[in-house]
Amino acid sequence: MSYSKSIRKAENDLFRVWRDRIIGLEENNRFVPDGVVDPEEYDNTSPKIVLLLKEVHEDPEEEGWDPKKWKEWCLYDYLSVGQQNNRAFMWDVTARWVSAVLYGDKKWYPAHPNKPFMSTPMSNQEFRAEMLRKIAVVNVKKVGGRRESDSIDIRMHSLNYGDLICRQIKLYNPDIIISGLNNQPNIKRIFKDLLDPWEKTSTFYFSRIPDWDATVIDSNHPGARGYFELRHTWLVQAFQEVFR
Repeated sequence: MSYSKSIRKAENDLFRVWRDRIIGLEENNRFVPDGVVDPEEYDNTSPKIVLLLKEVHEDPEEEGWDPKKWKEWCLYDYLSVGQQNNRAFMWDVTARWVSAVLYGDKKWYPAHPNKPFMSTPMSNQEFRAEMLRKIAVVNVKKVGGRRESDSIDIRMHSLNYGDLICRQIKLYNPDIIISGLNNQPNIKRIFKDLLDPWEKTSTFYFSRIPDWDATVIDSNHPGARGYFELRHTWLVQAFQEVFR
């Protein structure tokens, strides 16, 4: 069986268990699968990167929301084409992070020539799709949420489904886990005793998972608005210190 078929089967088997356990799954508040964006690209990429995030943005009260259009969807299909919409800036940020980790890019590019670095970065759909196909994205909460995450909700999901989140991430045999949770207790709820004690770089905290030969970096969320270039520099600095 090819890697693409085997990883999708493993994801789907896990998601069936997850759906049976999840609380509050309603018609307009549905289970949204995530994971490896492009199995072939991921399998051929080294180091292997998993991005750990909070939840997908799926708000029935938001203008333009169409539950019929989004009745069945999954995050990896959405990301594989580098979707161009009003949420693209977050995935622009992620794509630049991936490029920095894989190729050692230290600069923030492609920058908008007429805006300061705290403004929304210029979209580049082709670049975004190329980088996102090389990673896996895992949300703590598989049920969609609003623009601003509810910290209590995220904590509840990390407690109730931490074992499943850990199992999903382990499927991908990651070398690097970039956490956008910015919350070490929630990370601990997921990985439990697998984590070594936290250490600090000059910018972010990190921990090792010796059993997996993986490193977890507790970074900012890529969707946090403002100071994109500065936060990109912080992440690059952390990687240089952790992997020097």
